[in-house]
Amino acid sequence: NIFKRVNAQITEAINLFDKKNSSDKLSFQEKGAFITKEMIGNRDVYIYAANLDGLGYYRLFTKLGFNVKGFIDTRNYDNDMKKGKPVIKPEIFFNSEEVKQSFVLIATKHRQYKKIAMEQCKKAGLSK
Repeated sequence: NIFKRVNAQITEAINLFDKKNSSDKLSFQEKGAFITKEMIGNRDVYIYAANLDGLGYYRLFTKLGFNVKGFIDTRNYDNDMKKGKPVIKPEIFFNSEEVKQSFVLIATKHRQYKKIAMEQCKKAGLSK
């Protein structure tokens, strides 16, 4: 899944970083933020699924210093908010201008929803 792939990429990059810069004393968190920043660039971060996994990624990205702009989810939440961030329906998000400058992390484990999310991202012009 995407988490395992991203985690493997981060671990590999950190290992290469350590070999090249063995005297460097960056923490794992600092290295992770540096590597993730390279992947995300200046795009806004949205997490597809406000479930437990999505909240875990929210905590991780927040801890790494990223501003998660919101969640994308089909479910209803109180005031359409989760952790103080907006929860946007996929059909609204993927038909908005916002999608063009966004990094979408798919946090759902359900195969059918993951497939749908990937198709929506692809249709919107986002790549893996």
